[in-house]
Amino acid sequence: MDRALDKSLTRLHRTARLVLAATTHRARVLFSRALLLLWVVLASSCGGYETLRRDLHTMQTYADVEGEVEAPTWSGGPLVVAAFRAPDSDDGRFSRVEVQELARPGEFRFRLPPGDYSFCVYEDRDGDHTHTPGEPFGVWRRFEPTTLAPSSRFPVRLVAASRGVSPPEQPARDGRVIQVGVRASLDEPRFDAFHGRLGVWEPLAFVAARAYGLFVLEGIADESLVRDTEAAATETVSNGLPTSTSEAASSTGTPATSSDPTSTANGSTVDTTSPERVPVVFVHGILGHASEFRDAVAALDRTRYVPWVFQYPSGLPLGEQAERFAAALREMRSRERAKRVCVVAHSMGGLVSRAMLARLATRDDDVPEVPLFVTLASPLAGHAGASAGVAMAPVIVPSWEDLEPGSPFLASLYETPLSERTRYALFFAFASTSAWSGAPGDGVVTLESQLRPEAQGEADWVRGFGAEHAGIVRDATALGALNELLATHCRAE
Repeated sequence: MDRALDKSLTRLHRTARLVLAATTHRARVLFSRALLLLWVVLASSCGGYETLRRDLHTMQTYADVEGEVEAPTWSGGPLVVAAFRAPDSDDGRFSRVEVQELARPGEFRFRLPPGDYSFCVYEDRDGDHTHTPGEPFGVWRRFEPTTLAPSSRFPVRLVAASRGVSPPEQPARDGRVIQVGVRASLDEPRFDAFHGRLGVWEPLAFVAARAYGLFVLEGIADESLVRDTEAAATETVSNGLPTSTSEAASSTGTPATSSDPTSTANGSTVDTTSPERVPVVFVHGILGHASEFRDAVAALDRTRYVPWVFQYPSGLPLGEQAERFAAALREMRSRERAKRVCVVAHSMGGLVSRAMLARLATRDDDVPEVPLFVTLASPLAGHAGASAGVAMAPVIVPSWEDLEPGSPFLASLYETPLSERTRYALFFAFASTSAWSGAPGDGVVTLESQLRPEAQGEADWVRGFGAEHAGIVRDATALGALNELLATHCRAE
């Protein structure tokens, strides 16, 4: 059904361009709305809206765990916090469902489905991402499971002081929602267009596929290890803490990683934590996926940069994704010792990234510096198609509400200025008129939206390219300009 839908939408797009070219502005608007309504019918006929409705309802029942970590004997090591789902039977296994790594004592937050959970923390003094004897740890209420009610808020206070009752050693399955620091290849299925669609229409399936996270793009997946995924995902719990780093094992075919920061999926050794190599994080837009940046990644100078991608369920609220992105970068700062990170964002990813930078600006001690931020064809003032979707779709995709021109999300996007240490490049595309309004743009986003005045006001460079919306991430001229900026402003300390 996906292929049939794609073919139908492609034909609709071609027809729309022909009709819009020959009509007045008002006729274009009316036709665009009719086109969207037909698109809604096609998508819902494939069950997309029913699945989305179910997933959104499920996620509304999740509980917010608002936690705080104290470490009286803290010696400066990362603090690893973990949430475990309690076993269904006495002889069952705890399942690790979420992890956060903090650079220092402070706050953390988990969103968890209703159920029974235990919580713990340890200080990773030796930096091996594994709890070893002598490292301070703490558990919540003797590691006895606590029931999280639907849609509840629950406070947790953890003290890493080598005290508390440790649970018996039991195997644990890793079910982490957001992968951080996992070595991966763009050839993996989780980075393809299918998973980009899942991120809008089936966000829970997207998470289950371990497609959500901040990934390091190094090496090629070793197919011989794919068969061992289930075994690699199994680990033990000692003192309620993970004793291996197999969180990188993926149900989509990513092998487990070693705790050695230089190991890659194919066994090669590339030091991703070298101070001479700066991480460059690529961020996609709605329905987007990491493999869209294949050309941009290939064009990077690997002696100077390490390519990363932030892949997220693009149908969910943008503010939530910005918060997740900021938390992932804070964890990257702790895990990878990355002091500087440059961000390159396409389309709606520019909105997520700009909101993320506003969140980083409120913290000054455990976040990486972002010396260069680049947006590519981003709808910085919103998109009229999102308004039509909100008005006519049987189920509203949450990110559409944020993309509506004048939405609260967009209205607050520039309230927090960029850090004085961040240089901003606004790249816009102008190859064709917008299929939604007939206005000049890149075929999807109008120039008016790409060139929002507040964005131009904080930009150090504003540059246009004769490319279409999806093509700007492959355009040779745009990539050349990007690499020039990276060479000048994204340098190691």
